[in-house]
Amino acid sequence: MPLRYPNFDRTAAAQALDDRVVLGEARDCMLEALVPLGRWEELEPLLNQLIDEKSKELGADHPVIADYLLVRVTADLRHNKLAEARTDIQRVLDIRRRVYPPNHFKIIEAMHNLAAVAEAEGKPNEMLEINEQALAMTDPTHPEQMTTIVGLLIQLGMHEANSHTKGDHAKAIEHLERAADLIRKQSGSNSIELAIVLINYGQVKSEDNIDAAFGILGEARAILDRNHDKRAASVGVAMAIVAINKKRYADARKFAEDVLAHPDPDDPPQQVAMTKQLLARALVETHGDRTRAHQLALEARQVFVKLGPGGADKVKELDAWLAKH
Repeated sequence: MPLRYPNFDRTAAAQALDDRVVLGEARDCMLEALVPLGRWEELEPLLNQLIDEKSKELGADHPVIADYLLVRVTADLRHNKLAEARTDIQRVLDIRRRVYPPNHFKIIEAMHNLAAVAEAEGKPNEMLEINEQALAMTDPTHPEQMTTIVGLLIQLGMHEANSHTKGDHAKAIEHLERAADLIRKQSGSNSIELAIVLINYGQVKSEDNIDAAFGILGEARAILDRNHDKRAASVGVAMAIVAINKKRYADARKFAEDVLAHPDPDDPPQQVAMTKQLLARALVETHGDRTRAHQLALEARQVFVKLGPGGADKVKELDAWLAKH
């Protein structure tokens, strides 16, 4: 007969351990488990406790403290705590520069995170400068650097693609193609990491070759489907957006219909609402069912209204569309 365990509080279970070393290892294991799951409500109190206790045990400038702080930077950014994120990442860099050689991947990783903080602060020039410095320090022959190198290339590529003043589309494509090539060699052609790169690459590629973009985004969606990753639906939405932007309304209708035909209760409401808005527009543009299009737009509007100020622009956009159609 299989053993059955009642529900229990993981934190309380860890706290109940007597051995301090075992307790520390248990907390570290919990941290490693909660980060990829995005369980920030459980993670943050544990993380702060670890930073406090390890600082007392090992000293405030120990490299382990920098590792914990780097995780907290991600939490800071998720909650828009930009001042805290800047303080934490600067401390990470200070510690790692004292401990590691100048071009060590731990320093490069910290610089990449500093660039992310600068971007969140609305400082694109600082972000670009830091990332270019960090990329120049990397060595693609070192496998431990690959994730950071790919992240740098994506961030640089998207900056070039989205810049309205000094953007260089060819350079953006170059960065993203290199990222895709590196991750294929590192992780293979069926990795989620590759899919994430292809999502960015496909959207940028749509500016000069819409059919190639559909192929790239389709590959990303197929990879995520094979890995049973729910983000596959978001790729379908991206494909519909690209199609609408290029006035490929029949394609947009097909992509949006496919997303809505495979609903998932975990899909973000705003993603579903966006899909309905896209499909409504595509239906009208392809002389489809206007009554259904109107209903989809109203359903999307209800979701954006519930988002408050964050959905105000979408509500205004939908009101204008509904008045016209």
